[in-house]
Amino acid sequence: MAKYEIDLLVNGSLDEEALKKVVDPLVALIRDQKNFKVDKDLNGLRPLAYKIKGQSNAYYFVYTFECEDRNIINEFTRLCNINSDVLRKLIINIEKTYGYRDSINPKKVKKSFILNKRFQRIQAENREKYANRFTADNSADNLDDMNEIVENVLNNKEEDPENE
Repeated sequence: MAKYEIDLLVNGSLDEEALKKVVDPLVALIRDQKNFKVDKDLNGLRPLAYKIKGQSNAYYFVYTFECEDRNIINEFTRLCNINSDVLRKLIINIEKTYGYRDSINPKKVKKSFILNKRFQRIQAENREKYANRFTADNSADNLDDMNEIVENVLNNKEEDPENE
């Protein structure tokens, strides 16, 4: 079961009755879903940062819910695209943000492994670069001190090697 969040911007020039005619059919699709919740703090008429379809104000709605059937999301999108009073919609699969599905998807696991190898290679190159810099400055007397300084630099520890 996927968790979704829908952000909806509706034409701000509509009166209450017209607003209900626009929003009610959309919300009716998702209202019966598990854990349906309306975020009351964010709802209401708000000025937009820039004009969207010639409007400078919009009603802002946020809905969160869980849904098994992807067809409900597709139907919601279709109804929003048909209705000219819906200025913008944003549908987010919240689970993807937390990475749960990424951890069980073989393609994403492989990609993560490749990126991790690349990160390790770049980190080794950076160690070598910092080691060469400290060796050129003659600030490290032996290899152990140099490695400790490099680790401190890479871990963003601000220690002065001369004070040790």
